[in-house]
Amino acid sequence: PLRFLPISALVPLTIVWFGIEEMQKVMFLFLGTFVYLLPLIVEAVEGVDDVYVQTATTLGATKSQIVTQVLIPGSLPAIAEAMRVMNGIADLLGHIRRGNAAAAAEILTANPGLANARDDKGDSPVLVATYHGKPDLVRLLLDRGARPSFFEACALGLDADVRRELQRDPSVVRQLAHDGWTPLHLAAFFGHPTTVEALLDAGADVLAVSRNGEGNLPINAAGAGPRADPRP
Repeated sequence: PLRFLPISALVPLTIVWFGIEEMQKVMFLFLGTFVYLLPLIVEAVEGVDDVYVQTATTLGATKSQIVTQVLIPGSLPAIAEAMRVMNGIADLLGHIRRGNAAAAAEILTANPGLANARDDKGDSPVLVATYHGKPDLVRLLLDRGARPSFFEACALGLDADVRRELQRDPSVVRQLAHDGWTPLHLAAFFGHPTTVEALLDAGADVLAVSRNGEGNLPINAAGAGPRADPRP
């Protein structure tokens, strides 16, 4: 999907299209925002209750009237919320990467829903805090209502959550995270042996190759990881 396109991929394109002057910077910012917002706008429009469209059609509204008087007004609240979340998640992830727990807590207090938001690459605050080795911020996010996905639970070593999900859907053990890692890669990299054991018992493939730029095996991930066990 467009929203998972790395924004940095737009840099060479905008240089080719607009040169290296001020217009390139403006268009880069515009396209970077547009690529993320477009799927959210489409989702907001599709979320307008069909009964309103049907009623407008029954009353004789034209297609343009349905768009301007039904779809746009009906989707504006969701679009505004998407824009608000987009701005908030960028600030929150920035503070998480810098390890600024106080600022992150302030943002979460003002907007609790950001604990479960995702950025343009599909990364959640919990995942970013985990990748950047910020266990205190992981705990803060969990305390503020963050709900780790199955893959994030594997990265965090949340054995009970992992086993519960495996029991509910055994096929999840062979699925891939949005960034191309298998559950086994994540558990092995972050040094959670009991989570690794649970995944292996569920049939995790030790020869699975990650679908990303690394293209490695779980054993390679284990060798490259911090091998710590800082569970929240």
